[in-house]
Amino acid sequence: MAGPMPDAELFQATVGGVIEKRLRTPGTPGLRAYGEMVDVLWKAGNTDGALKVEELWNDLLDRHGFSLLCAYSMGNFYQQSDAPLLEAVCRRHSHVVPVETYLQRDSDEARHREILRLQQQARALQTELEERKKLEGALRSALAAQTRAEQELRRAQEDMRDFLDNAVEGLHWVGRDGTILWANRAEAEMLGYAVEEYIGRNIADVHEDRATIDDILARLGRNEKLVSYPARLRARDGTIRQVEISSSVLWRDGKFIHTRCFTREVPHR
Repeated sequence: MAGPMPDAELFQATVGGVIEKRLRTPGTPGLRAYGEMVDVLWKAGNTDGALKVEELWNDLLDRHGFSLLCAYSMGNFYQQSDAPLLEAVCRRHSHVVPVETYLQRDSDEARHREILRLQQQARALQTELEERKKLEGALRSALAAQTRAEQELRRAQEDMRDFLDNAVEGLHWVGRDGTILWANRAEAEMLGYAVEEYIGRNIADVHEDRATIDDILARLGRNEKLVSYPARLRARDGTIRQVEISSSVLWRDGKFIHTRCFTREVPHR
């Protein structure tokens, strides 16, 4: 071997030399050789090297009169994609003998039954492979459809998030304890805050009238809906904003999750 491939000159000198010497021995009626190196290389994953050894053996056969037997384990060809490789091996031989189970039958009838069994297995395997291809095709189509659906859902979520964050109307969520859980840019800027400063505050901190926010939270806690409820909010700089609040509560399994509040400034009031 020269790396992963057999070297023609080394093969001729080593293997060919042994064969020539044996054939020159007086009284030698002929020669039969058995080579297992092809199977060793094949099992090692070196299929190109094994096929090259076959070609080098055939070169020796063309120059010398002897018989050669090569044996491969059928375990080397267990995948459907191995069929072309098995055919390549067969093309390099003048005769092909099937596996031992066929040869061990003690009568023509038994061998015929064995052939029938092998044909049935081959047909069943072919049918199974075809069904598997159909299933794989259906699975790929389903995965592609799922990917498209996920992409569309992601875009829809991004669009909705953009709509809420950049709406010109003030929007916020408030928890049961009055904590601001989320707010959009319009509401925070209306009161002079950055969004990250506004979120996390208690909503009572920005209401000028404590009685108003207490009434709002109490009504929402009773699952009432508020529409254009008047209120006064205190901005960060201390100025007062006249607003109207419309709000309802998201309930889940009877649990108060958060409010859904729209805050509209009405400076004419």
